[in-house]
Amino acid sequence: MDRSLSRPVIFDYPAVPEYLRAMEAWRRRHEPAFSLRRETRGLRRCSASLVTRVLQGKRRLTPERVDDFARLLGLSPEEKGYLLRWVLQQEVEKNGRGDR
Repeated sequence: MDRSLSRPVIFDYPAVPEYLRAMEAWRRRHEPAFSLRRETRGLRRCSASLVTRVLQGKRRLTPERVDDFARLLGLSPEEKGYLLRWVLQQEVEKNGRGDR
């Protein structure tokens, strides 16, 4: 199956930014009017520039921003929960507590 035509499956991606980029690209393909700038206007903790930096891997997605990213990308409750656990695990690894 052509991966570019089907909705990205969160479990198929090795890194958060890679999955977020795939979801953003999928929304752009399936919703021609989709715009990061317009969609981020209603979000409390996310600007279009922050979202862009996270998508580029220049900033990390924090647990506090998962809700806004889930809303922005149209994630299901299951995808949102998985994304939150993934981000929390990265925080643990980043702080050096992942090898206990």
